[in-house]
Amino acid sequence: MDRNGRLEIKLESNTLELFFGNEKIFSCRMTLKAIYSVINSIDAALLSQGIWFRVKEKDLRNPIAFELFMHIIMSNMVHYVFPQYHRVYPHRQNIRLQSIDSEISTIRNTEYINDMNHLYSLHNVLHGKPIFIVMPGPSLDMNFIREKRDSCILLVAGRAVEKIIQADIVPDIIYVQDINVEAWDQYFNMLGERKFDTILVANPMGAIYKYAKNFSRVFKAWNMYPFERDVFPKIDEISPSTSSGAYSTARLLGGNPIVFIGNDCGSNTPPRDGNGVESQTNFQFTQEGEYLLFDPTFYSRSIYMRFADEFSVITSNQYIAGIQWIKSKMMLSESTEPIHVYDISTTGLVRFNSKILDGNNIVYPSGVSMPPLPRYETDYDVVKFLNNKKRVYDFIEKHIAQGNTTASLFKRPFSCVLRGTNMSAYDAKELYDGDIALIQKNIAIVKEHIDTAISAIQGK
Repeated sequence: MDRNGRLEIKLESNTLELFFGNEKIFSCRMTLKAIYSVINSIDAALLSQGIWFRVKEKDLRNPIAFELFMHIIMSNMVHYVFPQYHRVYPHRQNIRLQSIDSEISTIRNTEYINDMNHLYSLHNVLHGKPIFIVMPGPSLDMNFIREKRDSCILLVAGRAVEKIIQADIVPDIIYVQDINVEAWDQYFNMLGERKFDTILVANPMGAIYKYAKNFSRVFKAWNMYPFERDVFPKIDEISPSTSSGAYSTARLLGGNPIVFIGNDCGSNTPPRDGNGVESQTNFQFTQEGEYLLFDPTFYSRSIYMRFADEFSVITSNQYIAGIQWIKSKMMLSESTEPIHVYDISTTGLVRFNSKILDGNNIVYPSGVSMPPLPRYETDYDVVKFLNNKKRVYDFIEKHIAQGNTTASLFKRPFSCVLRGTNMSAYDAKELYDGDIALIQKNIAIVKEHIDTAISAIQGK
């Protein structure tokens, strides 16, 4: 068979074989650890081409083989599918586009940078305390949260924030991975002037500046600004999975046990009739002789996945990516002490082939609360950074006015001013009539935010 330069994993009985083109570059006996280790060891440049998966239908009924299938879906989602669909990183784009919203947030968040703390300053501060990670799945039970509120540190992630706030439950920690301003407004717009005794852990490109005053402390999940002298590791997470960053946050803080609540990763559905592969999944594949060949490009928010009596769910690529990442982190963990992770969900998808256990019958302690947190403050010269940024926008504006529209002008993050232009399309290489005025308008918007940030900083 001709694999035409593809990266392919072939499963032959209990042997995992890795091909690049027609060359077999690796083979090993299929075990859970081998599945995670092999895929995690493949170079990211190769993974960005997508992994094809070749397997016989009878072998796919092996639980370890099905785990391999799900882990390949994770890899393809993170390295191949998501970069194509995400609006900030169009696939094979000549210019790496920056969202204008995230550039504005980057600028405006400097108003708080010297009061902001880095998440790593909280390393192990919650050692041995139970942490509940609250996700927005259909099994999320507010009465259970209220009943156990005194038994845990409550970490609420992503879209679950809105539900928790509406239920008048005050979390200890909120984790937000999104940089989308609309998402931030959906989570927090209802807060108004209220202030919570809650710490916010956020992507530093998110709209922190809009809601920082609603929280007691803000911690950024990684370094981003060029003027930051103290360099901390970036929190371990994947896009597009909020659960991955929330789990890494709980681990960093020293939480043990960690309990996922509402992490259904989809919804239960009745098993489909039949014995063919369609009764196991509707994931896109072609038939080549006795083999099923699964396509890495397939993306859907409505993927049917069933394995025997373990689960029968409607899920999506990104949900599968999140659960597989967490399962592999647990499997490959080199922690010096046992980390206990539990799941309370109706699907139990994250418990399949994993060390994660059912958390419904755990006995929890009482009187659990947040300890005093250390402070980590800085005195960066943020105004200098903002003035330098403004000078670059002035430079771009000058060249645009002179008719110079070469791609070299629009290096990231300054490519954000291309929003709405022809160059912001996937394969465009030049500007059309009307694009110049739009770029000038975008530059004016960004510069106005720079001036606002400088005024706020100098007014403190």
